[in-house]
Amino acid sequence: MKINGTYTFPTKAEEVWDLLLDPQVLLKVIPGLEAVDVKPDGEILATAMVGVGPVKGKFSGTLHLLDQRKPTHVRITGEGKGGPGFMKGVCIIDATPQGDSTLIKYGADIQIGGPLASVGQRLVDAATNSIMQQGFSRFNDVLTERRAAEAAAREAAEAEARTSALAAAQAAALKLQLYPVWFVYGIALVLAVLSLVAYFSK
Repeated sequence: MKINGTYTFPTKAEEVWDLLLDPQVLLKVIPGLEAVDVKPDGEILATAMVGVGPVKGKFSGTLHLLDQRKPTHVRITGEGKGGPGFMKGVCIIDATPQGDSTLIKYGADIQIGGPLASVGQRLVDAATNSIMQQGFSRFNDVLTERRAAEAAAREAAEAEARTSALAAAQAAALKLQLYPVWFVYGIALVLAVLSLVAYFSK
């Protein structure tokens, strides 16, 4: 079974790469994914509920990230098995920067067996492509949420900076307002002292 497709993310390739390898993001966006553990060596352990037509069940499998060229290329090999049967294959993902966006191209060659294979090639293809597109769409939602949170944080920091600057300006203005009063008092005091000195000097 061969699967090919594209998806465009409205962000830089580096951020797309980080999202695709973030376990918490993967759990949030991939339909049916129940557990995922990304090892330092690039191995990924995953458990997911899979359903294609009448065939449903839990899959456990292992993925390996190979030929990594961050943030533009990775080859993923993997295999898994469970109630619906077994699955193994390879997927290649390439990221092409396009200004402030990134075009993701993916191609996979997957072998399936067991009850899952009895469902029919066309139905499996449709279900797999649907899962891929749902996952990418949810990745985009996560990205949008992060952008909104970052914008809100920047706005809050800028507002705090403006408030601090205004307070400092007001304090400086208050000092400038107070200075002439004390200056006048000082001059008056000096004049008074000079007058007394002049008086008693006669």
